[in-house]
Amino acid sequence: MIPIGDFVRSGNALESAEARRKVQEMYASQSELSQALKDSREGYLNKLKAAIGVYLHVGKNKDRPIEEFEEPISRVARLYDRNLDLESAARELGYESINDLENQVFSGGLFSLGLGPLAIEGGTIKRAEWESRKATVSVFQQAASELRIGSPFNN
Repeated sequence: MIPIGDFVRSGNALESAEARRKVQEMYASQSELSQALKDSREGYLNKLKAAIGVYLHVGKNKDRPIEEFEEPISRVARLYDRNLDLESAARELGYESINDLENQVFSGGLFSLGLGPLAIEGGTIKRAEWESRKATVSVFQQAASELRIGSPFNN
């Protein structure tokens, strides 16, 4: 947890007593800041435990404090933010086998959508490109439409 400190109330260089008094009125004291931080932390940890504790508190981790686990959102975000390989693209398009998608990359419109690198061993495409809606709909949506497994739709 990043500590917070009251640097405004005590660290200002105001010469006017009236200005210093206004600063004292406007900014919370160190004890108020500390209490707000403590309350916020407790509330967050309680909500976190309620949301994911059932999945984490199993086996040898049954009694482990929730704050000792890796923060879950960043971990998932990092996984999602990686470049897309053939396996990931196939999974997102609903294929059980990567071969089904690999065989179609060079046929039809998938290649023209920029998916050619997926058919090369170790090839990837940028997730940002996969999700980009530069052409009104994303490459993912266009690929699904081309493969006749969905139709482009934006909310």
